[in-house]
This record gives sequence, structure tokens and C-alpha cells, in this order.
Amino acid sequence: MHGSIASVPGLCSFLFGANQKILLDKLYNRSSDSTVEMWTPSGVTGETFISEKRIIILISGATSGAAEEFISILKRLGRATVIGHTTSGGSLTAMSFRIDGTDLYLSVPVVRSDASQGRSWEGVGVDPHIPVSAENALDKAKEILNQHLIGME
Repeated sequence: MHGSIASVPGLCSFLFGANQKILLDKLYNRSSDSTVEMWTPSGVTGETFISEKRIIILISGATSGAAEEFISILKRLGRATVIGHTTSGGSLTAMSFRIDGTDLYLSVPVVRSDASQGRSWEGVGVDPHIPVSAENALDKAKEILNQHLIGME
């Protein structure tokens, strides 16, 4: 999920249960000096993922952009356990600006997650709950799920 964050609210709506309106994030736009709220959409059709079920997300240094926003939201709201290595610390929406008198362009991030809700992930990445190398993340997730299944017997 690298790129636009437009799909993040819809995806999140399937992970919190039906018809729950949840504030996911506040996004600050530097170019317009404005903040908008990102909410789960209402009236989503289709089956939702039962909110009591565990979600484990695997991350690595290659995880970037919209995926970081998605993971940051699920982690902050306590909806997922995050396993792996800190994400890349990319950025959200960027705009390109032409440098006067040249054929050069400068790309600058103009939208960021509102850091007033906690530490921003931009530039530093999203830290996992359980830090392990990217190579060992899947094995660790399997171990956790197996322990959970044994506990259900």
C-alpha cells in the first residue's frame, strides 16, 4: 500500500466492526495550512472483520508511505500487533515545485500526520511492538498465533 492514503479509511472500516465511526488521524496540509480529520466511512457494504479477532502486521524497512499511515493507525488504536523492523519513515502526499529558470524540480511533502496525537512516524518510521529482523517476522507471527490457538483449547 505505497502511495495515496485515500484507501486507508475504507480498509480500516473493515477492521473495526460494522458502522463504527472512528477518528483515524488528523492530517495537516502545509500548503493550505489546514487540518482535516480522517474518519472511517459510514455505510460500508460487505462483511467486516470481527473486531475481537487478533490482527498481526509484519513490517520492515521497505514499508513506506500509505502503508505506514495504515499501520500507525492500527497500532495507535490498539487494533493490531506489529512485528518486524521499524518502517522506512517515508512521507505522505508530496508536491513537485519547479526551480525557477531550470529544468529541475523539488519534491516536498506537504501533508503529514498530525503529531499532536503522538509521535509522528514521518522521518523516523513506525516501531514494531515486537522487534525482530524482517527475515524472522513471519516465524515470530506464527509462534504468537500458535500460542493463541493453544490457549483457546
